[in-house]
Amino acid sequence: MKSNEPSMKNSMPKKSTLKCIYCGKKYILENCSVAPYYFDRVWKDIPQCDCLIKIEGKKQIKEDHKKEGIKLINLIRLIRGDSFGKRYQKASFSNFDKSRNKKAWEACLEWARNFEQHLEDGKGLFITGTVGTGKTHLLAAISDYIARIFKRKLKTRPWINYVTSTELISQIKNSFESHNTEEVIEGFEECSLLIIDDIGTEKITEFSYEQIYKIIDSRYRNMKPVIITSNLNDNEIKEKLSERIVSRIYETCKGIKLTGKDYRLEKLK
Repeated sequence: MKSNEPSMKNSMPKKSTLKCIYCGKKYILENCSVAPYYFDRVWKDIPQCDCLIKIEGKKQIKEDHKKEGIKLINLIRLIRGDSFGKRYQKASFSNFDKSRNKKAWEACLEWARNFEQHLEDGKGLFITGTVGTGKTHLLAAISDYIARIFKRKLKTRPWINYVTSTELISQIKNSFESHNTEEVIEGFEECSLLIIDDIGTEKITEFSYEQIYKIIDSRYRNMKPVIITSNLNDNEIKEKLSERIVSRIYETCKGIKLTGKDYRLEKLK
């Protein structure tokens, strides 16, 4: 007659064949059965070290940091916008060639460091220099610095709007068809910092002149900073843009001049 009691062989504790992959310490088998099925002997491998807890904890922290990093990167991109394009996406003060225009680099960095004050007093920059001297790189570096340093510091995050002068006119013209001209112009007038690259290169018509004047004059009256670059010298700028626009630029912007030859042509040589 067979006994209904569990055999001694089945009731004896077993030894785990597992080891910790980090420290090599052996696991033990624990009976995880619950009443009234205790004698079913459900065994589970239990580690005798806290390596997994520590490692998994570190992995979770790393994952959290990664998510936070992605969130901050997206915030930085939101602040500085994507208008600079892929070529200047990683442009910063740290990778600017200071051997060419160190004083200009220092002046732009100093301006970026005091951005909060410039938001209050409406003081901008007017950067001039021939083609290929690094003007757009410095614009992207300023934008990047502001976005990174002030992403959490300012109560209201800054909104940077970068556009070439040709694109500015084009956006306004295209807005007539979509009937959102007021919204487009408001975007140029109301942003925290307006950056206009290569002013004077666009074909100046009565229409383009009036639009540029309207935007610059609005920011001038409301003490909102603007950064402008141009390949033209002082006399050419005055001839191209008129005294009304130039007067407001000179009053509200610190002049910075870049010198040297086109670095793109230098690379070819």
